[in-house]
Amino acid sequence: VFNDPQLFEVVTFTAPIMIYCRRDHLFATRSEVTSHDLAFETIVSTRSHAGDRWFHTEFGDRADISRVVVDDAQIALHMVSDGVGVAPLIDGLEAMAPGPLVRVPLVGDHRLSSTLMKRSGEPLSAAAQALWHLLAPGIAPA
Repeated sequence: VFNDPQLFEVVTFTAPIMIYCRRDHLFATRSEVTSHDLAFETIVSTRSHAGDRWFHTEFGDRADISRVVVDDAQIALHMVSDGVGVAPLIDGLEAMAPGPLVRVPLVGDHRLSSTLMKRSGEPLSAAAQALWHLLAPGIAPA
């Protein structure tokens, strides 16, 4: 299906990656962290395509990186709140955390994007349009 020349991705939003950690974590007092710093932590990441793409871009297939993969950002934030590692997630998710977490910027231009698949020349479905308007209010879908 992804080889279909009529299909293309429509970016709904792009947001910077922040590193979420507990207030008592070493990163909590830092102004920023690097990917190298993350190599020594347990990384709690989501199963999303964008999350996997970022992880493999940063770390490839390194077996020495401790990684826990979860279904969604809310689970990742709960695990971090419970003291399991740090989570590289998009900015603005702190309200989903069960307790106070700290967001620390990741050095470099690290961003995650959310996309919808669309068939050329066809409008978005009603469900996709509703999602689009939720994620990108005021911007007309292509």
